[in-house]
Amino acid sequence: TILKTDHAWYRIKGPLGEGGRGLTFLAVVDTREAGAPPEVPRVGTRVVVKRGKIEIERGPESVLDYIEFLDKRLVEEAHALSRLKGLKCVAQFIDSDTYSVNLGDNFEVKPRYLVQQFVEGRVLTKAKVVVGEGGGEFFTGIKSAAEWFTLAIAIVESLLAVHQRGVVHNDIWFRNIMLDKHGKPIIIDFGEAIFRSAHHLAYIDHPHRKDPWVDPSW
Repeated sequence: TILKTDHAWYRIKGPLGEGGRGLTFLAVVDTREAGAPPEVPRVGTRVVVKRGKIEIERGPESVLDYIEFLDKRLVEEAHALSRLKGLKCVAQFIDSDTYSVNLGDNFEVKPRYLVQQFVEGRVLTKAKVVVGEGGGEFFTGIKSAAEWFTLAIAIVESLLAVHQRGVVHNDIWFRNIMLDKHGKPIIIDFGEAIFRSAHHLAYIDHPHRKDPWVDPSW
């Protein structure tokens, strides 16, 4: 399968993961247009394609409503990622467009998809995995308190950098944090992100608050 945008063609290589509402796929840049923006990488680079999970059994009208909802979430995710451009602790936004899906009886819809940076590494749940006998994998855990605190500080610093751009991830858990090949945390999946104004963030960070880490809307 090849997905085409105004900037590049992306060849789907296979599935990567599945969430509550989304699917991700490994892809490579197959063709890159001469005038493509700099965030579109060179031909042959691996990327991630994310799209909504379409449930055809819902029926045409319900599917259309759900696709509209999924598209809105993907647009908002792209908006969040655009605010986070250049942050090394975030899987970067690359491209976006729509693709065709036939729901039967020549009824075609065009849901949206996102193209993002591929991070070579593991989600936090598998960050300390070793290969056992017979090729199986098992989780060995974090071996020391020092290792845990070093990682925890790096994650908090990454979230602080995101918040300073006016974005709250809103769905942080171990499956949305990857460790790259150097052991650095990379935050992924901003599908639930919300936005905060500079005034709101200043209130949260005010030095005289007793609980500056708590969102005042709570």
